[in-house]
Amino acid sequence: MELWSKDLNTIVTSGFYNAMTCKNAKYSYSTLIVIGYYLSGYCTQIQCDVTTGAVATRSQINGSW
Repeated sequence: MELWSKDLNTIVTSGFYNAMTCKNAKYSYSTLIVIGYYLSGYCTQIQCDVTTGAVATRSQINGSW
């Protein structure tokens, strides 16, 4: 799925995404992997910059990033 200018704080459903110019993103153009947990308010995002190959991760824990 492609995400254009979305807020990554709202992307918590497990899946693979192409993220371009998104709010709360480490990189402007990236592939995003989201691993959701069965409880609401918990997930992990792995963002891979397509221009440099750099990787960043972040997690939502009890609703906070």
